[in-house]
Amino acid sequence: MAATSDVIVIGGGMIGLSVAYALQRARLNVMLVERGVVGREASWAAAGYLSFQGDSNQPGPRLELMRVSRLLYDGWLEELAEYSAADTGFWRCGLLEVCLTDEEVRAAQERLLWQRAAGYAIEWLDAATVRARQPQLAPDLPVHGGLWLPEVAQVRPPRLLKALTEAVLRLGVQVREYAPVVGVTRRGEQVTGVTLASGEHLAAPLVVNAAGSWAAQIAPEMARLPVKPVKGTIVLLEMPAPPHEHYW
Repeated sequence: MAATSDVIVIGGGMIGLSVAYALQRARLNVMLVERGVVGREASWAAAGYLSFQGDSNQPGPRLELMRVSRLLYDGWLEELAEYSAADTGFWRCGLLEVCLTDEEVRAAQERLLWQRAAGYAIEWLDAATVRARQPQLAPDLPVHGGLWLPEVAQVRPPRLLKALTEAVLRLGVQVREYAPVVGVTRRGEQVTGVTLASGEHLAAPLVVNAAGSWAAQIAPEMARLPVKPVKGTIVLLEMPAPPHEHYW
């Protein structure tokens, strides 16, 4: 007989764990399936950067959703702490974006105007103030000024993943590791569950694809999803103390 649950979440990264956590708290019976070890793929190597004001973001509903999400993060972590004592590394560090050319200054000033008009916290700093805040900047660096974004925060992904994993297990989520999904089963238009590479069928009327960059590979009908994995690099430096009050 196939294992049954109310919801199957595919993917044990940050999103999959968060979805499983929220649904189980809503008193649904959740099963999370992960092709490898929970929390050990792309989420593990993420930078943990919590921001919505980057230069690639433009005004609109998506940006406002990101802003609201960021502002809700503090409360979400406090709630998570009820189920796990793990330190998530959350820090309201702010972000200083340094401008090194006249073109970067013009783009920053344009962003300053529309983000201020939208009610976002953002401040222009002249070159002297930037250097005062970041005295480690190379003397020959052509600093023209910078944007200060005080609402930016960060977490340490490995620590947050540990906290989320502890929370979902404590809540009673069924976690299946080394269980790659090779297909989503249906009866007509109704989802009925998933099939694992082992041939085992897991039954559920709702399936959440939280496989991240691998989401399009879960089943043939998902191949059209415009996502794919890419290789990135992150360098983690150990320092005895932060170089200054603000990172940039």
